[in-house]
Amino acid sequence: MGVVRAELRGIVKRYGRFTLNIPKLEFVRGTNLIIGPNGSGKTTLAKIASGIAYPDRGVVRYFMDDGSSVGPEGMLGRISVILEEVELPPITVADLLEAYMDRSVDRRSVVEAFGLEEVLNKRYRDLSSGFKKRVQLAIGFSARSEVVFVDEPFTNIDPSFVPSLRKMLMDMSREKIVVVISHQDLGYVPTKIVLLENGRIVYDGPGEKVYMLRTRIRARVDGEVLRVNLQELNKLLEGCERRTVIEEVDTVNLVEAIMEEARKEDAKRGGAPT
Repeated sequence: MGVVRAELRGIVKRYGRFTLNIPKLEFVRGTNLIIGPNGSGKTTLAKIASGIAYPDRGVVRYFMDDGSSVGPEGMLGRISVILEEVELPPITVADLLEAYMDRSVDRRSVVEAFGLEEVLNKRYRDLSSGFKKRVQLAIGFSARSEVVFVDEPFTNIDPSFVPSLRKMLMDMSREKIVVVISHQDLGYVPTKIVLLENGRIVYDGPGEKVYMLRTRIRARVDGEVLRVNLQELNKLLEGCERRTVIEEVDTVNLVEAIMEEARKEDAKRGGAPT
């Protein structure tokens, strides 16, 4: 039985004055990107979805390809969680890999993939923040899990290692449910994006749509200068026989693009901007 999706319904979690309120949310096979300002509830959401924390109200269910479902407690060994706040025991990296990695995994290939050769005999507590992150990712990514939660995968990572890490995320997302919390661009289009603000969902939809919206293009159409996003440019070019020259292409922050689209949708409905 393979896990095909996770579903959260009626989730409420209170921390002091903060309340996470998620009426309904699904995570699917592929990359599910959670973004939002600091304190918006991203990590709390991941903890509840993975079973690390319990909601005050609501349920989390994981659905299999045979139609059955279980709660997080029934997903033992099938979920990997890599959180920024987690610290590992102060033993050597080699001993950590021996203790935490699945016996069926080729440790040598994992060590090579994450560039850990030079730190194998060093104690975890003596590592730089970048290598600590690599060790955490090496253990989490190599687990025989079907669902992976990873918090800020690129934080403290050497820029030269980012392309390799990005490829690992992409490869995993072809077969697993990968939930990524990140404040920065992943470098590829996620399957879906969830934007949280003040504990509530502002956007929950396809990643492709948002990436089209965030592109800013300056085009000259028969001498007239237009500033459009990629989606608007595609509509402009449908059946267009006018001479169109793209003069400049830029991108804006994901959160900014989504909030702008949310304001437009509210204006169409006659509601107040979010």
